[in-house]
Amino acid sequence: MSTYCDRDDLNNLFGTAVVTDWATLTSDDEAADITARVNAAIAWASAEIDDFARRGEYTVPLATSGGSTPTTITHLAAVLAGLWLYEATGALEFNANTGRPNHRYAYRRVWALRMLKEIREGERKLDAVI
Repeated sequence: MSTYCDRDDLNNLFGTAVVTDWATLTSDDEAADITARVNAAIAWASAEIDDFARRGEYTVPLATSGGSTPTTITHLAAVLAGLWLYEATGALEFNANTGRPNHRYAYRRVWALRMLKEIREGERKLDAVI
């Protein structure tokens, strides 16, 4: 299975310290444990993108005619992988006024799902092999 982003993409989007914090579940975690979680998030995000793309017009894995990953897909994979790590921590933030749970990255999830739908339905055209 190919992956569409790497840890540097996540670090550039969310910050190195944030990604490491989200991937660290216990104080006993070592670098290998953290790396394994980041890699699992990337693998999940890539599979999620492929699952959507299979129902559309593109060949999976998504690649340009030159064999590279389309920039839009790299960014989309990094967003999804970051959300996977953030949500896996189980930490919820709460609105101080209402006491309701707050997901500070909910807007990114909405964007990612809209992008996947647009790609699948042909509303967004990628520089990728059909």
